Amino acid sequence: MKKLIGIPWEYGGCNFSGCDCFGLALLAQRELYGRKTPFKKEWFEYSPDLFTEHCKKTFEDFSNYLIFLPGPEPGCLLGFRLGGYIHAATFLGGDKILHIFENRTSRVARLTSTLRRCLFASAFLKGGENEWV
Repeated sequence: MKKLIGIPWEYGGCNFSGCDCFGLALLAQRELYGRKTPFKKEWFEYSPDLFTEHCKKTFEDFSNYLIFLPGPEPGCLLGFRLGGYIHAATFLGGDKILHIFENRTSRVARLTSTLRRCLFASAFLKGGENEWV
């Protein structure tokens, strides 16, 4: 878990040198839970000025790889609607999430009542496929 804390924000990043919220969620699935994750290059190639639109399109595509849950379970991916943005995080259990906001570093935070009201998806990944890493 320690190596997932303090990773700097990077648009389209999905590794320890930098990641966005979606990249961190996929990295956590691999590092914390040993799960293979789907990977499409286009999910991580975008211009910062198209970030909001990119998030919506990526979630629509990525949702094909998910099993949706009625509520958060430890190790699941979380999707939030925050203003016009879609934000991804990993639910660690209790009231803790692992996430990163734009221009910050990754951290463990509380899943506050405010964030819970913005939660629209809790999901586990379906079984891995050939293109998964």
